[in-house]
Amino acid sequence: MKRYVAVVRERLWLVLLAVVVTTGIAVLYVATAEKSYEAEADVLVTPVATESTVFNSLGLLTRSSDPLRETETAARLIASRDVADRVSAELKGTKVASLTPEQLLDDVSAEPVAEASIVSVIATANDPELAAEIANSFASEAIDLRTEIFSDRVETAITALEDALGGDSLDQATQDELQSELAQLQALQGQQDPTVSLESEAVPPNSPVAPRPIISVLGGLIAGLVLGIGGAFAYRLLDSRILREEQIRQRFNLPILARIPRDRRGGKSTIPPDTLEPATREAYRLLRNTIGQFSAPGRNARSILVTSAGTGEGKSTTTLGLATAIAAAGKRVIVIEADLRRPGIGRTMGISTDVGVVSVLLGTTTVEESLVEAPIFSNRLRFLLADHSGPATAELFSLPAAQDMIRYAEELADFVIVDSAPMNVVVDTMPLSTAVDDLIVCIQLRRTRLDDVSALAEALDEFGAKPTGFVVIGTAPQHSEYYTEPGSRAEQMYGAVGAERAMELASQSDGEEWDAPNRTAGH
Repeated sequence: MKRYVAVVRERLWLVLLAVVVTTGIAVLYVATAEKSYEAEADVLVTPVATESTVFNSLGLLTRSSDPLRETETAARLIASRDVADRVSAELKGTKVASLTPEQLLDDVSAEPVAEASIVSVIATANDPELAAEIANSFASEAIDLRTEIFSDRVETAITALEDALGGDSLDQATQDELQSELAQLQALQGQQDPTVSLESEAVPPNSPVAPRPIISVLGGLIAGLVLGIGGAFAYRLLDSRILREEQIRQRFNLPILARIPRDRRGGKSTIPPDTLEPATREAYRLLRNTIGQFSAPGRNARSILVTSAGTGEGKSTTTLGLATAIAAAGKRVIVIEADLRRPGIGRTMGISTDVGVVSVLLGTTTVEESLVEAPIFSNRLRFLLADHSGPATAELFSLPAAQDMIRYAEELADFVIVDSAPMNVVVDTMPLSTAVDDLIVCIQLRRTRLDDVSALAEALDEFGAKPTGFVVIGTAPQHSEYYTEPGSRAEQMYGAVGAERAMELASQSDGEEWDAPNRTAGH
């Protein structure tokens, strides 16, 4: 149930959109639809007993073992083409003069009332008085038609009996019987059909039956919810983007190293570390502590490669955020810009160089000669920038000089962080994945696609590289802003203005930052 609720919450905009659209359609229908009124006239059905020989010869409705059969028969006789023809002729010169018998039949229904000898004649029209007039006309014309048929049959039966009595061959008993039947038939002359009669006339209704505002709007609301929720689940099946941590936990047996909160600025460009929001800087401090747990005793430095499955998923911002967090703790950090296709770290940090990664790989300069200091943290944070860009440099990382470059950088710093190209897009830096201590994969919620991460995992597995874990970007803040609001110690420690003071405090701590009790990766 929690997963179902999560799916709906992720696509809440779709549910709300469906509700707004369907409710709007319902409101528009109520406002523009022609009003429809229903009027009802009741016809009483009184079948005669089957024992009466006189009535049996007149085609009247007779009583049977099924009490509904007579009313159903009467209903079909009322809503018939013959009655519709008579109503159409009678209503000439009125509002329904233009309606054909077929149209009248479409607007009229005759329905037996359950457990009652009554047929309800219901007429629908756009005018209440017209609906009542049509219902009464169908009821009265049906009764008149049945009466005419009844009268004709009575006259026919009387004529036949009179002819029979005029004969000389009848005995006295037969003559007496025929005389009795003749008297009964003569008593029926001029009478209406005794089996059907008008029980109650239709009156003009006070309110329309359609449209019904409350029911229509409520129906639109329910339809919107059904369509929206169904659309949310269909969208989820078709959408391969990662929306929740559970999706990567179920697919990959790797820890989540850090959760980076959503940055309100958004966008695809790299965010300078001194402009990160307080909660984001705190998240990178947690990532720094998590990575620090993996450091083996006796190791002088640790190398980290940061990559992603696609472009614009926050790997360069993560590289800079992690680097500044480590430098703020008094450690020496070298950032290697290995994304030669789309370099942007130098531009983000406001630094540039004429010699860098490509020059080092080609052997025209050394790592130490090519390093550029950051404007913050003095010589504790240095960069080996991309001095050339483009696909022509893609194969340089396959050279042995690439791994030598990382080893030389480890001799000059405590941490070496490599900003890699997205390995699922280009494989330029794939050889570096086995030359570093840690391989971090950045995943941005609502952007990174699960199938892209799966493809990256397969490519790394074939190359013999295993990621250390994931950095999930775009989560909700996990702690109170009270501790990270502007002006707090965190702001002073990691903001651009307080950078020098942060380095001084870190130097005085003698590395106590890393002596905290051991923690489990991913927590």
